[in-house]
Amino acid sequence: MKKNDLIKHLQSIEGNPEVKIYNGYVGDFMGIHKPKSAKIHKMSNKKRLNFVNLERKGEGLPETDELVKQDNWELTKESFDDQNKTIILLEPKSRGLKSYGSDSKSDICY
Repeated sequence: MKKNDLIKHLQSIEGNPEVKIYNGYVGDFMGIHKPKSAKIHKMSNKKRLNFVNLERKGEGLPETDELVKQDNWELTKESFDDQNKTIILLEPKSRGLKSYGSDSKSDICY
């Protein structure tokens, strides 16, 4: 979603309600830190192929050629090529709670 579209949606809401992020992993809402801009970089084909080869152990993955055609972006501190863009990053605030995993058998601190 583009920033102007988000602003338009927020301005259509009456009043001044709190803005929260829904965390679907734990089924709860979280506050957000002040939005900040960040640069993301397009993952190189070589790096994507390495990820694909690591994930090939699973079943039901598309063919390698299809995965390489997809746009994959990553948040890194350095830029490896000219393919980067700026995004607005909404980071959830930690609530200091724990969700006891029943499906995945692992707890999630959030």
